Amino acid sequence: MYTYQLFSAASARLQVPESGFYLSELSAPKRWPILTFLPTGFEPQYAYPLLVFLHGRGASERQLIPWMPALSRRNYVAIALRGPYSLRGKRVRESGYVWLDSRWPAEELIEDYLFAAVEETSRRLRIHPRRIFLVGFCEGAQVAYRVALRHPHHFGGLVVLNGTLPSTRPLLRLPEARSLPVFIAHGIANAVIPLSAARKAAQLLHLAGLAVDLRLYPTTHRLHPAMLQDANHWLMNLVTATP
Repeated sequence: MYTYQLFSAASARLQVPESGFYLSELSAPKRWPILTFLPTGFEPQYAYPLLVFLHGRGASERQLIPWMPALSRRNYVAIALRGPYSLRGKRVRESGYVWLDSRWPAEELIEDYLFAAVEETSRRLRIHPRRIFLVGFCEGAQVAYRVALRHPHHFGGLVVLNGTLPSTRPLLRLPEARSLPVFIAHGIANAVIPLSAARKAAQLLHLAGLAVDLRLYPTTHRLHPAMLQDANHWLMNLVTATP
């Protein structure tokens, strides 16, 4: 059983918080939400790997709640962020939040949010600076690709779940990006983002010199349980190999 409550820097300093999910807000540059996951048997003196999760279209930071225990209950601290644009009030049968909106450029806004959230989490908790990983699902994967490939030295790796490369200038920082390992998990019957898009992304990244692990699963656009299990094994191989 996991808790879901407010999380403050003061409570983290004064006592060992329980395992579970904690909702907080950034104080600057804007009051953006952060959903934090603390693992089972949380040890405040251990420098944890950090997963930064970016949700799919129409979801929110709460998408992490069912997925994180399926990935790992013990190995990581994780944070989930919320897309900056709400779908509420639009003439579509959708709700929740999105990362991409053609009316406003969001690249710098999202980067400010992401790096501020990582910095805030690193102040509250002990995070290993070389073990910070981006995890993106669907639309969030496009954002994760763009941020990781623009700032590859900030991340230990990238996990892409049923996602695709952004359409414009995805490889912005070569040769630095060649140090970024990438795990791509994709459903073979995915009608939202076809399998050909994942294969094309893997081929492009491989030709650019990145280490890419592409794995396919018998599912649609939904996550297959083995995706998260394999992502955990892949991440832990990186974690244990980091000096």
